Amino acid sequence: MVIARFPWARWDSGFTRAFEDRQAWLATNTSSSVVNELMRVALQTMGRILARTVEDASARVDLLAGVRRIGIDETSYEPCSPLPLGGRLSRYRPLVVGGGGAQSGDAAGLLR
Repeated sequence: MVIARFPWARWDSGFTRAFEDRQAWLATNTSSSVVNELMRVALQTMGRILARTVEDASARVDLLAGVRRIGIDETSYEPCSPLPLGGRLSRYRPLVVGGGGAQSGDAAGLLR
């Protein structure tokens, strides 16, 4: 058995790249029932095809290209259910903002 790489197929796929790209386009522009009816592919298979397509596309595009500044901050929130005996628990969620926002507070050192 010989394993070879072909330009019209993705690794670990039984479909051609054109078929998978068409299905990914349909999945972003129509409902899953339309994709299943048109392409005759099960929902689980459609998920695997979409995962391969997204992985392939994200490998070709640098999502951080052009970003000059990133702001990092934390905000606290309290869970919906209070702790027994009147105790309070605060949790922290990090916030990351990219773009040309204004510098403020302690985050200014990170933005330079």
